[in-house]
Parts: sequence; structure tokens; C-alpha cells
Amino acid sequence: MSWLSFRRGESRDGVELLEQLVLRIPQKRNAIEQAYAEHVLEFAGRLVSFSRHAAPDNKRLVRADIGDLNKAVLRRDAELVDRYKLGFRDVSTAWEDLRNQLALASNPKEKATMQRVLTRLTYYIKDFDFGLAQQLLRAGLDE
Repeated sequence: MSWLSFRRGESRDGVELLEQLVLRIPQKRNAIEQAYAEHVLEFAGRLVSFSRHAAPDNKRLVRADIGDLNKAVLRRDAELVDRYKLGFRDVSTAWEDLRNQLALASNPKEKATMQRVLTRLTYYIKDFDFGLAQQLLRAGLDE
């Protein structure tokens, strides 16, 4: 659901949904739950970084908008916190790189394309791995 909120440009709603998701991750996890938790935290970091850096100006979030989510993430174990930071940093770096390329570009068509891509969510983030989520659900049904 959070992915859809971000795709619709409703980042604040998406951040609230991510916070709820992060808070539901169990402290003790089996291998499938661990893989899912790692994916969720990295994906969350990517979405939050997009909303802080690359989202269109009228949709961009400020630090206070993500404060509760960040607190929820910091209550997780270090490995999951690192995955969140990795996702955040990957998008932030890609955004900075694209901005630098844009500043150096001289071809108007090239610049126009880069300008459009600069605020496109799907440039930075691919779809959520629903196959992993299905594995988690199947494993839960098997128990």
C-alpha cells in the first residue's frame, strides 16, 4: 500500500504506512522473515530518500515528516537499520549524480530528458518484490 501512495505522490501517507510496516516486523525472524525484513527496510529507505530529495518540489518531504518512521527503524536491529540506510543512500547518490549530469549537459533535448527523469520515482526505485512477500505468506500458512 505504501508503494501505491508514493506512486500517487502521497508521500506523507506512504511514510505512515511504512512506519506501520516497520513496527510489525518481528524481533525474532526465520530466514524468510529476515529476507523479507531486509527487503522492506531497504525499499523503505529508497522511498523515503526519494521523497526527501527527488520528489517534485510540491511533494517533497522535510526531515520532520519522516521522524516517526526513522525512530521506528532505529528500534530495529543494526542489520535492518543498515539496509534502510543503504536504500536511502543509493537513491540520494543517484539523485545527486543525475543533478550533476544535468548541470554539465549542453544538449537541450538531453537536458529536458534528464529533467523529467530527475523526479520520476521509477527511475530510482523498481517495484516491490512481491515474490518475496508471497514466500513469507506461504511459509506462514505452512506453519
